[in-house]
Amino acid sequence: MSNKNLSNESKGTPKAQSKLIWAGAFIVLLFLLANKESNSESSVSKTTIPKGVVSSGSCIDKIHSITLYDRNRLKYTGSNDSIVYVNYKNDHGRVHKFRCSGPAGTVELFAEGAGIWMAM
Repeated sequence: MSNKNLSNESKGTPKAQSKLIWAGAFIVLLFLLANKESNSESSVSKTTIPKGVVSSGSCIDKIHSITLYDRNRLKYTGSNDSIVYVNYKNDHGRVHKFRCSGPAGTVELFAEGAGIWMAM
């Protein structure tokens, strides 16, 4: 009788082993998929927001918050590397030149008389 019990137990064991193998394979597959999604999310954020670049909108917002000039009169004029240039034309036709540079978007005003950019 003990031989019968051993043979019955051995018949159930391969099924249990195959279930364990499939469960293990499923867990590994889930782990790989989760890891792939987290890697793709981090690569998207790296490509869409490069370091050292300030958007024209955020530059205009910073200039407005410092000077209180009308946002509609602050005009984006161009960019070069990590610098964004913005002009403001006042009521008398005089143009004030601003730029936002660096990753923090430091605002600077061009002083025509001295020919230099001054931090604000």
